[in-house]
Amino acid sequence: MSKIYDRKTGKCTEITQYGGGMMQEAYHGKSSRFLLPVVTSRMYTRLWGWWQCTPFSCNKIPGFVKQYHVNMADYETQVFRNFDEFFVRRIREDARPMPFDPYRLIAPADSKLLVYPVREDMRLNIKGLEYTLEELTGSRRFSKMFAGGQCLVFRLTMDDYHHYCFPDDGWQKLRRTVPGRLHTVSPYSSEKKVYQENFRVVNLLETKHFGKILMIEVGALFAGRICNHPVQCFRRGEEKGYFRLGGSSILMLLQKDAVQLDEDILEYTEKGIEVKLRYREDIGTSV
Repeated sequence: MSKIYDRKTGKCTEITQYGGGMMQEAYHGKSSRFLLPVVTSRMYTRLWGWWQCTPFSCNKIPGFVKQYHVNMADYETQVFRNFDEFFVRRIREDARPMPFDPYRLIAPADSKLLVYPVREDMRLNIKGLEYTLEELTGSRRFSKMFAGGQCLVFRLTMDDYHHYCFPDDGWQKLRRTVPGRLHTVSPYSSEKKVYQENFRVVNLLETKHFGKILMIEVGALFAGRICNHPVQCFRRGEEKGYFRLGGSSILMLLQKDAVQLDEDILEYTEKGIEVKLRYREDIGTSV
């Protein structure tokens, strides 16, 4: 289990990791040496995804909704032919309203957020492991651009809405794919540099109110497919894409002195407690 702070209720709760028993064995069990390379391979996720596209997978939907307290009233009415269709279900537009003030930064997805400073030497520490900006992006070209800034790690779990949006008006300057494995992004992989090793898509965005933003969609165990829409110019809150099945993460790198994040987010990040957010929820103000 991991602890999160829910801004909506003002309380801290613990959440159960999907597939926890299998992940515990894969990462820390006696057979991890042999099991881990298998379960983190893209082939394993493809096979698991194929099974979730069969009609037999419908049987798990009612139990999943109950276990993870999914409020189906938030979603468009739909008949699901398999678990995959349920996972990429679409939310009602009015269920995730957007703040009116365009100078308020919005969360790109339903997620659990932690914030990390990017040091001037272009290094940062995420969950006890040190990364360089080059390791995160697979390129040297972004390093100096975001030195001294902030790295926002939005972790999506199985119960979250897995579509994600653009944080502001603007245009996409670059998109590149970085190949890799598919480690879980849950606490089970805490000893692995998942944001360097995992398959990911790196996007450089030029935004109207927050300067340049580096948005990195990270694939994970059971979520190897990152589906981005072919959008060049975008609007704040417009859907950017979605993940197919499983937990995953979005990293958002902000330039130095670009955004003042809300105090409660900084307070709980300092305690090491993730902050539960909802798609398009405001999280900070343009400086």
